[in-house]
Amino acid sequence: MNEALERLRMQLIHIDHILTGAMEAVEGAGSQLRQSFWGPVVKATALIRGVQAGIDFFRNVRQGRDPVEPPAEHQDEGMFI
Repeated sequence: MNEALERLRMQLIHIDHILTGAMEAVEGAGSQLRQSFWGPVVKATALIRGVQAGIDFFRNVRQGRDPVEPPAEHQDEGMFI
């Protein structure tokens, strides 16, 4: 009986090592995917927002508004208590 329990314990330890290695591999792959996918997405989003800000700036200049000054409806918001 003791021998069977010792073999079972050794098999459980072996299975634990295998599962731990597999979980580490999956975690590493997920981390690598996150870095390789989300990094460019964040950069592309920043680029698009920059282009949008530039377009808004030139639209305001073309319409004769001060590009730095916010629209009139936003200026009055701070005056209300």
